[in-house]
Amino acid sequence: MTLTNTAAPAATTYDYCTVDVPRGKDALYADTYRNFGWTSDGSDRTGALNRRRTLGLRRDRAVRSVELTELQQNAETALATIDALERSRTTAASVVAYALGAIGSVLLAASVFAMQDTVAVPDLLGGLHPVTVFLVGAGGLVNWAIAPVAFQLVRAARTKRIRPAVDRQFDVVYGACEAASRRRTA
Repeated sequence: MTLTNTAAPAATTYDYCTVDVPRGKDALYADTYRNFGWTSDGSDRTGALNRRRTLGLRRDRAVRSVELTELQQNAETALATIDALERSRTTAASVVAYALGAIGSVLLAASVFAMQDTVAVPDLLGGLHPVTVFLVGAGGLVNWAIAPVAFQLVRAARTKRIRPAVDRQFDVVYGACEAASRRRTA
């Protein structure tokens, strides 16, 4: 009679998490989390109106440690800072462009109302010379025209100004990933 080993293989238990990722940064986040022992669990989702994507991740529970968790938190904080800095480029530029557009709208509306005889116009606009009214309207159109140019200029200036901070945050992410990789292989 022969004896066979009928013992079942040891069960593997996993930790699961989901991560919201800005579009276009999927590879960066996947590579970062891979260094901390996370792999995709196949439940990635993209929101239709959202500019973010949700990655589903899993990791063998045997991998976790306090040091690894701290390194992962450092990397997550740096990734969130990078995302916030990159969004600030367009936010600042949008504020300037919208302000110029709003000022242009006010100037153009003021010139139109100043030319109307049937509308009760405040004393400030009433009785203006037609050339002055024309110049106020032209100023509104000029504000509208320079808003997109101002958007591009402000975004370019903001990009140049935040680039060193973004690079420092990438260094934090890479450092945490290297330390986690060494920790996991040791």
